Amino acid sequence: VRSRVGCLIEAPGLYGNMSAYDNLNIKCKLTGIKKKGYIDELLKTVGLDTVGEKKTKHYSLGMKQRLGIALALVGEPDLLILDEPTNDLDIETLEILEDYLDGFAGIVITVSHDRYFLDRTVDRIFAFEAGGHLTQYEGGYSDYKEKCVSSIYNVSGNGISKGAALSGNGLVSGSGAAAGGM
Repeated sequence: VRSRVGCLIEAPGLYGNMSAYDNLNIKCKLTGIKKKGYIDELLKTVGLDTVGEKKTKHYSLGMKQRLGIALALVGEPDLLILDEPTNDLDIETLEILEDYLDGFAGIVITVSHDRYFLDRTVDRIFAFEAGGHLTQYEGGYSDYKEKCVSSIYNVSGNGISKGAALSGNGLVSGSGAAAGGM
């Protein structure tokens, strides 16, 4: 089951004295992946193919986040759990991530305060609102915000909303500002 789930929890846990290639190689060995060129493909997917042999302790925060995304993709998971996946990403990598998620056939669960990312990547939002109510909203963040302004559970006013959103074939969740709490 574990190999079918990819996970990035806010800041990826990396071995700083090892290269991106070596970090990915460890995860590949743990999941039984021996396909030649697989790690190079992952590095290329996240734009780290030219720095794959550099020790990760010398990476910028954005490069570390890119590697964290690559680690989450090891084993071609059916379920991706992404906690703040857009943290420290440059525009190019953000677009790579959005394009990847757009074509991803599995389920994606994410927590994000990046409203624009949610607008571009989700089809449905589930919001935990005042009083513990769970409400489903069709569309992205802008659609959610528009609909909840007229709701009796106006999360912009109470700031206690947490939410989830459906992306393509899967579930994406957000909390705080991501789901409308300002």
